[in-house]
Amino acid sequence: MKKKIMNVFGLAICIVLVFFGWKIYQNSTRTIIPIDDMLEISLENKDNKLNLSGKIDLGAFERISNWGAVQKEGVIYVYIMKTKAIIQSKHLDIDLNDVIISDSNEKPSKVYLVSGSEIEVKFDDDPRKDYIDVMNYDDKTLIFTF
Repeated sequence: MKKKIMNVFGLAICIVLVFFGWKIYQNSTRTIIPIDDMLEISLENKDNKLNLSGKIDLGAFERISNWGAVQKEGVIYVYIMKTKAIIQSKHLDIDLNDVIISDSNEKPSKVYLVSGSEIEVKFDDDPRKDYIDVMNYDDKTLIFTF
């Protein structure tokens, strides 16, 4: 009986270690998706909602991990990230109003999709220290004008 409890306990520890190891690996493989890999991206302005949808060209064992939008003056810059995953996810459907971080009360006039290796997105445990610098983009494409 004691051996059975030890085996179950050991298996539980292994499962927890594999889970956290996988999460650490996913975070280390998180990157901005290049604009060339974003297919059929569209933005609709309906009922004061900015609905961004589309399909992303991803490799095997990759999925869309997160996205964000930053408004600088009258322009919104949108980035989309990918990471390694067991189950692939290629479709995007988000309301940008839920994720926009703005430094201005100005109404936006344009929305750009940006990508690049120099874009920095760092999230700490303390939200006051979150850092998003979308202005270091290598490539941008206009997806909407108001």
